[in-house]
Amino acid sequence: MYLGDLAKAVRNRTDLHFGLYHSLFEWFNPVYIADAQSHFTSRRFVEVRRIYCIVSMLIITNMILLYMYIIYLL
Repeated sequence: MYLGDLAKAVRNRTDLHFGLYHSLFEWFNPVYIADAQSHFTSRRFVEVRRIYCIVSMLIITNMILLYMYIIYLL
């Protein structure tokens, strides 16, 4: 399932307002600060952030699917 498909399903089948937020740089994140201090020779922030985004998307997707399943049962 792609993000567009998920957005369409949520909008068409529920009363929920679908929205996303993503910020690439978190200026006060300690991992970002460490990368900046190394003059970005390390890319740990990008990798940590990618893992965080994947895990967040899995959690959100499962919560939406669970909500839709509960509504279907009612």
